[in-house]
Amino acid sequence: MEVISIVNRKIHSVKPESTIQEASDLMTKENIGAVLVMKEDIIRGILTEKDILRAIQKNIPLNSSVKKILHEEIIQVDPYVSVEKAAKIMIEKDIRRLPVISNGACIGIITMKDIVKALLR
Repeated sequence: MEVISIVNRKIHSVKPESTIQEASDLMTKENIGAVLVMKEDIIRGILTEKDILRAIQKNIPLNSSVKKILHEEIIQVDPYVSVEKAAKIMIEKDIRRLPVISNGACIGIITMKDIVKALLR
């Protein structure tokens, strides 16, 4: 089974200038654990719930821009990679989400939960 068959094509994103609070509000509203940070349709990073918790712990004001705390190293996957390979990448890199990139554009995201559901079908 390939990643393309399980990818969630709904992309939730914020701009690098968005505040941590705005990102947190979006994540709460959409019931998601991460947002992509994008500028001009290019992924600049990913922001997770853990990043927000760390920011709070470090007393970083929530009105600070997300670029202050985002992960700039983007670990991504091709849509035609196997689900098993995507799972291995997630385990090796200790991450729970992978943007899916096709022809230089993000077409969606897969989560560890998506992979587990797919493998249990």
